[in-house]
Amino acid sequence: MVNLLVKNYVDEALAQLKRLDLMRSPGKLPDSMRDTSIPASDDWIGWKPVASTVTDAELDALEKETKLAFPPAYRDFLKYLHFVSLTEMGLRFQRHLCSDWREKLRGAYFQSWPRERILDIGLLPFGDEG
Repeated sequence: MVNLLVKNYVDEALAQLKRLDLMRSPGKLPDSMRDTSIPASDDWIGWKPVASTVTDAELDALEKETKLAFPPAYRDFLKYLHFVSLTEMGLRFQRHLCSDWREKLRGAYFQSWPRERILDIGLLPFGDEG
């Protein structure tokens, strides 16, 4: 069962994006995440969240790579829905597409900051300043 705080946050963020007509993204998206009910605008295509395909085994493997235990709410967040974006207000979460979520997170964990400044002191990057 998904943490209620995580579910409410994600659902509200997505509802706000929908109200503001911000459910479009440039570039390629997995077919399952394309929303053809949202009219394309130039090279921006409509997207929709889909049920996450992330498994506990995949998260366990990432924990071994980072040498950090993921907080339960973060695990629930990653296992709830795949999305293109949630918010740009203060925090911009990593894109969480069903096609490349592991690579995006590995980039955030291992390529965005020197390991000794983030992972080695127990911090786990999961987004950027918005």
